[in-house]
Amino acid sequence: HQRRGAPAEAVPLYERVLAIQRAHLGADHPAQATTLINLGDARRALEGPDAALPLYTQALELRLRTLGETHPLTLRLYNDLGRVHMQRGAFDKAREAHERALALCARAFGEEHTEYALALKEVAALEHRQGRMAEALALYTRVLALQERLVGTAASTTLKTRQDRADVLLAMGRAREAIGELESVLARREADGGPRQGRLVPT
Repeated sequence: HQRRGAPAEAVPLYERVLAIQRAHLGADHPAQATTLINLGDARRALEGPDAALPLYTQALELRLRTLGETHPLTLRLYNDLGRVHMQRGAFDKAREAHERALALCARAFGEEHTEYALALKEVAALEHRQGRMAEALALYTRVLALQERLVGTAASTTLKTRQDRADVLLAMGRAREAIGELESVLARREADGGPRQGRLVPT
């Protein structure tokens, strides 16, 4: 995805790349999906999520035709599309996209897989965004247990999930538990060579 530089400058460049790809590679070349996503990212930064939605939708349709619905790139695009819908406030459509990705991940990889954990975390984030804190906490707890088994307690993805879980606990008024989660993150980072942080609250 486009992450750096001025989106206003990126848009015409991505549009030119897309035109060249269509002219020389054909309408269904899978490289176009990446360009559509990059163009969508740039347009979202400039104009908001409504401008990105048709581009993400085109990219998803292309990946479904060329890669199939259970390819990891297709699954991640369902989640990208869900985030665009969430940013638009279209929570029903966001849920549909994220739950579709989750069901496809379960079918393709099973529930003990990193792709499944990532898809489950997207559903947790949606629950969090909608203020459904009990549901978000239960899902983040499942994701955390999966990631600890699959990639370990020190992996950056695991530590980020622990931080997300702490955010939910704090929103639920469970500050002491949230602090405990964050201290676990700090302790792990310190053990891996990061700076000493001290305790967040006195013992």
